[in-house]
Amino acid sequence: MNSTLDRETPNYSSIDFVKAISLACNRCYGEDEQTKRTFEPREFVTHVVYLEGSEVGVEKNELEVNILSITVLRRARADAADTVEQALGIRTIAAKPTSDGLFDDEVVRDALERIFSR
Repeated sequence: MNSTLDRETPNYSSIDFVKAISLACNRCYGEDEQTKRTFEPREFVTHVVYLEGSEVGVEKNELEVNILSITVLRRARADAADTVEQALGIRTIAAKPTSDGLFDDEVVRDALERIFSR
């Protein structure tokens, strides 16, 4: 996850990024409404890697174990929404930034090793 916000993501937190990714991935264009399947956020996002001390807030408990309300598209009408309560089950990985506060190859490699060694 980016460590800073930009004009497209003002005041976003990690939950907001996961919601945005989930909603965008669940949009299906041209599919029959009867056969459209809605996927859970954890089917798109399994881990959130973030830099320690980042500007973007990371709600570890909500991502990993707590119940969170998310909005998903209804199968019957693409323009309507239902709220579904679910445990997200997304793992969070804190990464130590470089001396200038950024990601680099080593930071990413370390995070990936931690993900795949679990």
